[in-house]
Amino acid sequence: SVTFSSATRSSVTLAEGCGYLQVIGGAYYGIYAEGSGLRYVVQHDSAGNLTGTSSSFADSALCMVANGTDLLISAFTLSAGTPQTILSTDIIRIDTASLGTIAATYTMPTNGDGYQIAMHGGSLWVPGYVSGDLRQLNASTLASIGATAIETGMWGIASDGTWLFISNANTGDVFAY
Repeated sequence: SVTFSSATRSSVTLAEGCGYLQVIGGAYYGIYAEGSGLRYVVQHDSAGNLTGTSSSFADSALCMVANGTDLLISAFTLSAGTPQTILSTDIIRIDTASLGTIAATYTMPTNGDGYQIAMHGGSLWVPGYVSGDLRQLNASTLASIGATAIETGMWGIASDGTWLFISNANTGDVFAY
């Protein structure tokens, strides 16, 4: 199991294998990786009790952020066999009121894009590792608002509320937009 503590020194223990933690309305959400590779969203209450589990939604969950009420997840669907290849990269919005509901899905136009995602200015931003595009999505509908060409290798993304910071995995450069 995994235990974490807050500044007030209370702690919660979540199921082992639970990562990409988000907190919405006092509930803890994480991606649970099953031994077979399937991914689920799990919900725990403030005492650490498991209160909800989604259906399996992807072969490989890469990142999860919250838009205030829902969870936004970047996930790959992989081919069978060895070596595995990426068949599609999807951005998935899961309604936290009903973990079994995938409320919206956006399939990235280029396989291999969308390793990381970040909320900024009410939109979801997705850097394109393969395409080199920085894509802006509506955080509720996941409709594409637009894309800006940057450069290939865009991997990490974070927001400080004013700027988007995007890192290039190939060069180590960090860009602010």
